[in-house]
Amino acid sequence: MRTIFLPETDSTNDYLKRHASKCLEGSDRQPVCCYAFSQTKGRGRNGRSFASDDGGLYISFLRFGELPPANVTLVSSVRVLKILEDFFNIDLKIKWVNDILIGGRKCVGILAESAPGYHIIGVGINVYNRLPDDLSEKAASILLDGNPATHRRPADHKTLHELASRLADGWEQDIGEDWMNFYCLRSSVLGSSCVLSDVSGARIAEGVVVGFGEDGSIVFDEHGVVRTYCSGELLYSLAKV
Repeated sequence: MRTIFLPETDSTNDYLKRHASKCLEGSDRQPVCCYAFSQTKGRGRNGRSFASDDGGLYISFLRFGELPPANVTLVSSVRVLKILEDFFNIDLKIKWVNDILIGGRKCVGILAESAPGYHIIGVGINVYNRLPDDLSEKAASILLDGNPATHRRPADHKTLHELASRLADGWEQDIGEDWMNFYCLRSSVLGSSCVLSDVSGARIAEGVVVGFGEDGSIVFDEHGVVRTYCSGELLYSLAKV
């Protein structure tokens, strides 16, 4: 996999979109990884901005060919979590559908985007970047969360380069057939009472999360009625029942 490093860019996903467009005009179909230490226009799901100051790792992966399966975000979450836990010696959780949590706060966001002929998986990791005050209760940086185990590595760009190399090397490795079981074990919401909403904030469902589908969907038990949903936002998670 070819790797491109940019100290700063608008968005690693957008950079690879431009790269893919040029490649599709020719014959180059080599997978590409692009990473940066800050983004000026970082993006999350549904067009939201993603805080991307220096000290984070913002890395995207481009592959040409068929569109990825619907569960690509879930699979990517498992892949990233395993690499981060091994690299930093920490314990992490996954919040459906695309967030990785440390101590209950978001430290990683994953954004999958597709276009005819290619797809891109973007991963934004809060490593030691300072976060805006209004995100302090919802988000955290891995090396600034107060966990002594995470301070075994220096908070500098060398750490970010090493982490990018680890992710690039491990991105195409087989994560095993039991990845869904692993996803469930690390889920922060499985067995919890949750509310699911659409992008406007309107409530879609309320109940207990009882499972996930191989297609990336989430399964609710709504007062004895089991329903499956393919998209939405988990507004909050209450104590497990």
